[in-house]
Amino acid sequence: MSRLLLAAGLAGVIAAPAWAAGDVSQKQPDLTIESTWLQRPAYPMIHAAKVIKNQPFDACLSVKNLGAPSTGFRVSGSPLAGATPFRDLGGLGTGASKTLCLSYPDAKQTNLTLTLTVDSLAQQMEQSETNNTRALALALASAPDLQVLGVWLQPPNSSAHIAFAKPGQAFLVCFSIKNLGQSPSVASKLTGSAFGGATPSANVPPLGASATSSGCLNYPAPTAAGSGSVSLTADALNQVAEGEETNNVITYGFSIHN
Repeated sequence: MSRLLLAAGLAGVIAAPAWAAGDVSQKQPDLTIESTWLQRPAYPMIHAAKVIKNQPFDACLSVKNLGAPSTGFRVSGSPLAGATPFRDLGGLGTGASKTLCLSYPDAKQTNLTLTLTVDSLAQQMEQSETNNTRALALALASAPDLQVLGVWLQPPNSSAHIAFAKPGQAFLVCFSIKNLGQSPSVASKLTGSAFGGATPSANVPPLGASATSSGCLNYPAPTAAGSGSVSLTADALNQVAEGEETNNVITYGFSIHN
């Protein structure tokens, strides 16, 4: 009888899973990054092949736990443009996956590679510590870049340039706008700052790379001699995702006299 019990006991030991037999590795989580992709905040859920210079973007990833349930851990991205983003997760069960994104303010350089790391604070003792990182290459897209390159005055009924505005006479503030970027722009709006109670605007057509367009803003007659100043803002409604957003405003001063 004792032999039968012994045999049964041995059979139980042999049949028991590695987990129950004391194989520590099988009791540990194993966090890994399954996939990575880029995303633009303006177009969530759409994977982007490239990011735009001076525009924010998200580095997204799918994390999976190949081992035993985990407790909380951190997912981090490598530094870029003064940001080192991270997300803290509460834990993942065995076989569970989690999708998340890390936000970056911009990408200013070409040929960059981000490193995304799961369990970046080493909060988990894992089955494998060699599968916690994944490289994500950044490719910059060329982008449009609208800038007002010229401003001048015209009378309402003529295309002739005038050197100054006159009291009691309406006038036009005319402009030349160019796409300095390497990609076409969509249609946009140019606005003028207030003068004489008016805040005019003009529609700018889509512009190809290096293309130029011109237009005029209508302003009412000045009431007295002196000086005036208006600011013109290209892409005033932010309709164009530009490579450079700091060169959209130009200020033009002019004199008013007879």
